[in-house]
Amino acid sequence: MSKLSVGVIGCGYWGPNLMRNFAACPLTKLSAICDADPQQLSRAGENYAAGGVALVGSVDELLQLDLDAVAIATPVGTHFPLATRCLEAGLHVLVEKPLAASVEHAEALAQTAVRCERVLMVDHTYLFSNSIRRIKLLVENDELGELYYIDGVRINLGLFQRDINVIFINDLDPRATQYGRLQTAQDWRVAPTQVCRGASIGSGAVILGGVTIGAGALVGAGAVVTRDVEPHTVVAGIPARTMRFRRT
Repeated sequence: MSKLSVGVIGCGYWGPNLMRNFAACPLTKLSAICDADPQQLSRAGENYAAGGVALVGSVDELLQLDLDAVAIATPVGTHFPLATRCLEAGLHVLVEKPLAASVEHAEALAQTAVRCERVLMVDHTYLFSNSIRRIKLLVENDELGELYYIDGVRINLGLFQRDINVIFINDLDPRATQYGRLQTAQDWRVAPTQVCRGASIGSGAVILGGVTIGAGALVGAGAVVTRDVEPHTVVAGIPARTMRFRRT
């Protein structure tokens, strides 16, 4: 069985992880690395010089190579145009999350993939991790019994990105009914939580959907925020209460 020939676009923060895994996977071959920054491209290529990996500085050059698929690990604003070009060039495409900067662009990419008969996939970090797969197996084998509630915490949020970053989208209503049945999309609604510039949120804080955290505000670790937080204030406790105003 021949290996899938893969090129990686973007070798900054996350690209090297993709390169390492494509090079190590027995089903794929890392064939090319693409980045517009010559220094980053050179550093990335040092690890794969012996493998005959092509180093190119533009997508135009990349699309001239004999590839089956590409992985895109570039700023979110570039996902849509890059993925579109690669799909239309006949390549399968893996895109780092989020798929695109808007719903309209995400839907357009999905339609392009169908039209071009190519696979388009979003790389959700833990989707295929051993721990998540184990939990899935336990649930499928009914070893945990009937599930009423699942909670998870990620303690390392990684690189802070200026164009997009973590947002809170919390359910205003519980996902399960009083009988334990999971609700459908028609049964529940969501509302975005707005975190204004300069605000800080402590580890383990819970924020109700629809709440706004004002500019420069500080939410204490473990706080449960049920109402808007005024700018430049410090809140803590369960439920969160204003402790003092921050100096500006």
